Amino acid sequence: MTYAILELLALLGGFYLLSRGSDALVEGGEGVAHHFRVSSLTIGLTVVAWGTSLPELVISSWSAAHGKAGESLGTVVGSNVVNMGLVLGVCAVILPATIERRVRLRDGFWLLASLALVYAVLRDGTVSRTDGALLVGTFLYYEWGLLKAGKREGLDNPDLEIDTSPLGPHYLKIALGSVAIGIGARTAMWGGEGLALRAGMTPTVVGLTVFAVGTSLPELFAGVSSARRGQAAMGLGNVLGSNVFNVLAALGCAAVVRPIGNAPTEVQEVLQRDIPTAFGFSLMLLALPFLPTKWGRVKGWCVLVAYLVYVAFLFRDGLNF
Repeated sequence: MTYAILELLALLGGFYLLSRGSDALVEGGEGVAHHFRVSSLTIGLTVVAWGTSLPELVISSWSAAHGKAGESLGTVVGSNVVNMGLVLGVCAVILPATIERRVRLRDGFWLLASLALVYAVLRDGTVSRTDGALLVGTFLYYEWGLLKAGKREGLDNPDLEIDTSPLGPHYLKIALGSVAIGIGARTAMWGGEGLALRAGMTPTVVGLTVFAVGTSLPELFAGVSSARRGQAAMGLGNVLGSNVFNVLAALGCAAVVRPIGNAPTEVQEVLQRDIPTAFGFSLMLLALPFLPTKWGRVKGWCVLVAYLVYVAFLFRDGLNF
């Protein structure tokens, strides 16, 4: 009973740190965007996405280092599903414009291509250090292209708002927000994992639900913060950028730390169920903006319901009773 209370307190305390850290990260990212005359979408794809994806990087690398391949894979792929199902759905219910913006061809390509690359890498049942280096290298190329495009946006769009205030406070908010997010996510996950295992969940389901949701809490809180501030583009960019970061950088770094192998059952589950689900949500994200805008919140609820159906299937297959 005492441990259960501590786990509940850790879960609530983690939520508080995530909330405050996400607000600071979004405010700092917004200030940097205005200073360099870069669009909010680009900042969401880069700075905000990096900060909110730190938990996925830490947890997947930690899991891989301790030989927990299933948890590492589940955290990365499951977080992508959470980002597009839970995070984007909640943001669209709060601010329908989040899901009304059509994804640029380049961003849509990378969203799908990153999943396709991970699927190809996993076909042999392992992720070697060479595979990990390939994923990380691809991610660095993707980020280089984003930063180049961001500079062009500033030159080509003189209407973007300019902020001439010092950059120091903005960078400090980004740094402190990222630290608070990392600590908050780990604290909330410790509490959530303990409570979940007490409820009889298997380690695989813990990875795909508690770990995936826990590491995606920063995206959720940052997305809600963006929606409250009317920054629909930053919220969308955060989801897109975080998903590419997760499958390329987080999984790639985890494999470099320790090759992911000897987990044929977990890999097959990810290949047959979770990556196709992530593809499905990605296609939904690309298609929904083409439907009438008057259905904005209805679209958000549809995305949320689709995610809850996915979670229900996980619980049906993975609870120990």
